[in-house]
Amino acid sequence: MLYLYHVSSMEYYELKEELSIGRTTGTLIYSNDLSMSGKHALITVETEGTKKSIYAQDLGSKNLIKVNRILIPANHKIKMGLLSLVEIGSQDFIVSDSNQLKPEVIRRVLEMIDRPVQNVGTEHAQQVERDSIEVEDVISKKEAIFEGMKKELAGFEKRSKEELVKLNEIKEVISQLKSRKEDIYQKMRELKIEIDVSKAEREKIRIELENKKMKIINLKDLVD
Repeated sequence: MLYLYHVSSMEYYELKEELSIGRTTGTLIYSNDLSMSGKHALITVETEGTKKSIYAQDLGSKNLIKVNRILIPANHKIKMGLLSLVEIGSQDFIVSDSNQLKPEVIRRVLEMIDRPVQNVGTEHAQQVERDSIEVEDVISKKEAIFEGMKKELAGFEKRSKEELVKLNEIKEVISQLKSRKEDIYQKMRELKIEIDVSKAEREKIRIELENKKMKIINLKDLVD
């Protein structure tokens, strides 16, 4: 995202398509700034594919605008780079791709205010435009990194969901195995009881057989 940082108020204004500035008319109005014209300047963002370019344009104001201490001719449109200093009336702005500029960065940019203003006409302004940071390259690189991170995150979330489904399936299998294990234990306990009963009955039968055997032996002895 792109922002216009207002130095005196320390406020950030998001740059979308265009932002107009003036003393009586505009997105940003500074009614107490007597050095600003009613409709003074226009900041625009032009997009081509994934590339974005930022422009500052004087709207025929009396005092013009300055970009990096270069006085921009009336009605001229100039491309700006990140951290460009824009002076409109008595208001100072900094172009940024962050809404949290570090104080030392702001200080370095504002050091340009101490430099003398250059009024060298349209040709030099165009040279400044050519020599300025190509904001679209910087932004496109950051957006490419951002998109790559988004894809990586999406892939991670997809894999996480797949693994979660597998985990739930494993948990279901484990639950079923635990239930089956309990069933087996219960059947084993029932079989153990049945075996113990069978053993007791077998022992009872054995004793009865022994008793009958003894009786037969005793009867035989009597007969003899």
